[in-house]
Amino acid sequence: ENVNELTSDLSISRTGSAESSSSSRAEELSYREYQAHMRVKAARGDSRLRVAETKTDLATDLNDAGEYEKASEELKEAIAIYEELRPEGNGIRVQLAATYDLLATVYKHQGRTKEALEQCQKCLVVGIKTMGWDHRDMAARYGNIGSVLSSLGKHEMA
Repeated sequence: ENVNELTSDLSISRTGSAESSSSSRAEELSYREYQAHMRVKAARGDSRLRVAETKTDLATDLNDAGEYEKASEELKEAIAIYEELRPEGNGIRVQLAATYDLLATVYKHQGRTKEALEQCQKCLVVGIKTMGWDHRDMAARYGNIGSVLSSLGKHEMA
């Protein structure tokens, strides 16, 4: 598809949502999902990184809206792309770690604490490789693991 078709599709969506008298969170999210899917559809070749970023952004909104199943699917797809890109540079590794961390949060919201712990551990491993164990951002990663361990009833380990 060319840019004009994408722009046309986008203006139709904007017009449709503008005509709606209600500006509920669901409608806003639906429009954001549409935007994200159009960006993914338009992505080509080396834009795989942009696709993963878009999926992560969409998952953040879905998580905030309580759409945990949709959020986890978007995050799993983003993780697959980040891993496919063989994150040799720190930038992609930092994004991969953040995506693992967000997936852990989604799983925790769903009560899937063992799976949340697995994602926290992956996040920690990537974070240590990328930033070092003593980086200030690692404190939040350790805190997330502690929170999940506490949810599992492993208070002494937390």
